[in-house]
Amino acid sequence: MIKSLSISYLLKLAAIIFLTIFTLILINFFIKNSTKADNFNLYTNNLGIGTSEPNVLAVVVTNPTSGSSVSGTVNITAEASSSATVTQVEFYVDSNLLGTSTSVPYSKLWDTTIYPHNSVHTIIANALDSSGNQATSSAVTVTVLDITAPAVSITSPINGSTVTKNSTVTITANASDVSGIDRVEFYVNNVLICTDTLSSYSCIWKVPPRKNGVYTLQAKGYDTAGNSLTSTVTVTSK
Repeated sequence: MIKSLSISYLLKLAAIIFLTIFTLILINFFIKNSTKADNFNLYTNNLGIGTSEPNVLAVVVTNPTSGSSVSGTVNITAEASSSATVTQVEFYVDSNLLGTSTSVPYSKLWDTTIYPHNSVHTIIANALDSSGNQATSSAVTVTVLDITAPAVSITSPINGSTVTKNSTVTITANASDVSGIDRVEFYVNNVLICTDTLSSYSCIWKVPPRKNGVYTLQAKGYDTAGNSLTSTVTVTSK
């Protein structure tokens, strides 16, 4: 009877010891893995690759559209978004800073009248946000059309002057344009008498042989885009 109790007691004791050791092993396992997980989270957080959402900054030029033709003063616009706060949008034309916009709608005026006819230009927008990030839009390519008339002026004879009847007078004019001058036409009393394509522009006029004649002289300049402007003076023969 005593021997049977001793065996039973020893078995129970062994079971208790086994469960205790197994429990300690499990506790140790969870503690170690918990520490590794904490260290990993700390490491990834320090690298900025934790579970938080990544910052997203995007910008796109909305006007003008790529492949379009523009003229005069163009309102360049862009849309920008960020998970932080967009602080400014910079506009560039041919890699040169045109200007900066700090509020919605992001835009900047672009004067295209300084460019030659049919010249091609590239526009981009660069956005910055409060987190120090920046993003650049896809390039937009446009063609500038010259719609501005050239500058034209008759330099001789001067307005209101007199010319000698039956004499030869040289009418001269200045003409300029960002796209270049194609030609200058010279008129006397609305009759075309000369066309000059070389600077400086001039025309030989034979004054009629009558006294006190009043003559309207005109120089009409054309640029290479087809725009024109007319300069007019009035002279009297003596």
